[in-house]
Amino acid sequence: LAARLVVAEAGKGHHLFGRRSVGAWLAAATGSRAARAGERITLARQLSRLPQTAARLAEGSLSFGYAATISSAVRHLDDTETALAEPILVDLADASASTVEDVARAGQA
Repeated sequence: LAARLVVAEAGKGHHLFGRRSVGAWLAAATGSRAARAGERITLARQLSRLPQTAARLAEGSLSFGYAATISSAVRHLDDTETALAEPILVDLADASASTVEDVARAGQA
């Protein structure tokens, strides 16, 4: 889904369906809330900068919730900072006592 959203966004395909953005189109197409669609859009946009997260998500060893949280945490970082932050956030996601909220707080810090 992430790869298709990036392609759809680049081609402005959402305009064909009368939507103002890819997020609005996705929310309408999937019957989801705008915030949930926004999570998916953020993940789609960031996944190419998050190789560990992308691989773990693809193999099923990292949940969507953790992947979305990590992608949200790095969206305002440059590539160098993202490369430093990703392993820390993935390790925290792997910790048995850690929650998605813990990862989000670490990402904010």
